[in-house]
Amino acid sequence: MASNLFLLLFFLVVSYAPFLAFSSEPLNPEVEALIAIRQGLVDPHGVLNNWDEDSVDPCSWAMVTCSAHNLVIGLGAPSQGLSGTLSGRIANLTNLEQVLLQNNNITGRLPPELGALPRLQTLDLSNNRFSGRVPDTLGRLSTLRYLRLNNNSLSGAFPSSLAKIPQLSFLDLSYNNLTGPVPHFPTRTFNVVGNPMICGSSSGSHAGNANAAECATVVAPVTVPFPLDSTPSSSSRKPPLDWQTRKRIAVGTARGLLYLHEQCDPKIIHRDVKAANVLLDECHEAVVGDFGLAKLLDHGDSHVTTAVRGTVGHIAPEYLSTGQSSEKTDVFGFGILLLELVTGQRALEVGKGSGVIQHQKGVMLDWVRKVHQEKLHDLLVDQDLGPHYDRIEVAEMVQVALLCTQFQPSHRPRMSEVVRMLEGDGLAEKWEANHRPAAMAAAAAPHELGYDHRNDSNGSVFFNDFHDNDSSLSSDEVRSIDMVEEMELSGPR
Repeated sequence: MASNLFLLLFFLVVSYAPFLAFSSEPLNPEVEALIAIRQGLVDPHGVLNNWDEDSVDPCSWAMVTCSAHNLVIGLGAPSQGLSGTLSGRIANLTNLEQVLLQNNNITGRLPPELGALPRLQTLDLSNNRFSGRVPDTLGRLSTLRYLRLNNNSLSGAFPSSLAKIPQLSFLDLSYNNLTGPVPHFPTRTFNVVGNPMICGSSSGSHAGNANAAECATVVAPVTVPFPLDSTPSSSSRKPPLDWQTRKRIAVGTARGLLYLHEQCDPKIIHRDVKAANVLLDECHEAVVGDFGLAKLLDHGDSHVTTAVRGTVGHIAPEYLSTGQSSEKTDVFGFGILLLELVTGQRALEVGKGSGVIQHQKGVMLDWVRKVHQEKLHDLLVDQDLGPHYDRIEVAEMVQVALLCTQFQPSHRPRMSEVVRMLEGDGLAEKWEANHRPAAMAAAAAPHELGYDHRNDSNGSVFFNDFHDNDSSLSSDEVRSIDMVEEMELSGPR
């Protein structure tokens, strides 16, 4: 009897040993972390329903991105109506490179554990309801490049630890309740507007504070001070920006648009890129502002069709004629902005001054093309700069502007290319490629859109001019152009 019982027990142990061994195996730590995140969130639309805690592979789950080695590298659930809190177990997703949870209703504190993600490059928690302090641990994110925490209810002091992140290139802390001095952030593009109790960093008045910022970093609608914004005798006339400052504004604005087009998900088309919408801090660092006309665009879509809105002189031809806008619409507007930085003139104010351009009133782009082909770049430069500019840099910026304002949207560069060219990489190759005979023939503007096209000796494409070089405009024509200067086209967005 005893031997039979022993044999029965032995049989049961042998039979169930594989099951016992299997059931004792730990879950995939990434699965555990994701399940903990899901449990902390309220998911009214069920977008996380296929997150199965019995699964051993989360790579098939919605809102999860994996690498070629089946490691979770992305968590993206923007604009899904999620609420609840964000679990600190997110730190167990040690391979995360991107977290995109913007435009939800997530509450609670920002998990300090976020600072334990060694590979994180993009963190976007904007437009939620997070509260409390910004964790100092975020300063440990040595690979972080883009950080958006704007439009939450964060409070406390500005996180000085963020100034230690070496690769941070975009930072937005706007519209929270942060207080105190603003640290000097290494990034060129950052925004802290909308925090009610901001004061500038000290400028070295305290001993041993040699690294303190020299200016407040609160952005405000300070536009490029064009000579025509006020009369020469006006006591409120602002001094002109020097050439190096204008270069910084160009690069900073380009980086901001690069982020909107190629880093946001969904990407954002600004649709009204112009000098008045470039915000400057007191150090003249640029932030792209005024998103009143902005549109979200899924990465699978090439364009969005709306009623035409924007500012005459900055509107791309395809948007004006068809209502279709894309990121290349913003590229066109940025090209016009570059020309405004060079000339100190608004897009439709060329020729209001005196001297060599007094008979050139009309669309800036036509005039710039002609002057560029004649290599008379000194005629383009804002007279207030005097001789204090780099002629080579001016010519290069004009080339970038002309590439950005090509008639065919497909021929305009992406903003990532624009940033590289402004930083001195690849401009010559891009310019040469766009001036080969095949490219020039394809770039010709169609007559049916109301534009004339013709090539000069270098093959460059012109838009139909408003004027003739040897004749001045009549008073009626001058008034008609004045009527549309800086006119904003209205209509449904």
